[in-house]
Amino acid sequence: MTGPHEADQPLGEPHPYEGRGQARSLLTPKRVLNAVILALVLTFVAQNGASAHMHFLGLTFSLPLGVALVISAIVGAVVALVVTAAARRRARGRDRRH
Repeated sequence: MTGPHEADQPLGEPHPYEGRGQARSLLTPKRVLNAVILALVLTFVAQNGASAHMHFLGLTFSLPLGVALVISAIVGAVVALVVTAAARRRARGRDRRH
């Protein structure tokens, strides 16, 4: 009797997670690092729950301090990625011309 996904596999080919010499683990170093970073960020947000009043483009609102700082860090990272990508694209264009 075949399993539900065995019919999708061509005959003679191993299942993607079989036959590679070692079992694939759900606990990879990258996932552990991501879990540790997430735990640190959540701890930071939980410990910095005091309300902070924000004024931005004529808007006034209140946010917990930890949330405001995490949002600021994310916006800063996105801006840095956009600027870096634009600089790389410009440099790649210059390299092609010369």
